[in-house]
Amino acid sequence: MNALPPILSVAGVAVTIYTHWRLGNFVRGAGRKLALRLFLVLLGIGVGSAAVITVAEANSAMTFLAGFGLVHLPPSIVLMLKRLRGEGRS
Repeated sequence: MNALPPILSVAGVAVTIYTHWRLGNFVRGAGRKLALRLFLVLLGIGVGSAAVITVAEANSAMTFLAGFGLVHLPPSIVLMLKRLRGEGRS
């Protein structure tokens, strides 16, 4: 059994949770937060679905979670850097 798909799906969930948890600390305004969260979720659903369609031999749920988390990786890195630099809301 290949250990990579479970690791990628758990990492995708962790990155998604981190991104949505930290988003409130760095985005000003409830409307902007909601719009950004909605955008990330819809984009994640699209990429996760495309990954499931593209990778036929893998577990569908794990593939979807890995694709969903992949969308959240760049914002999580940006939020982590903002936290390390001590920046406020923008």
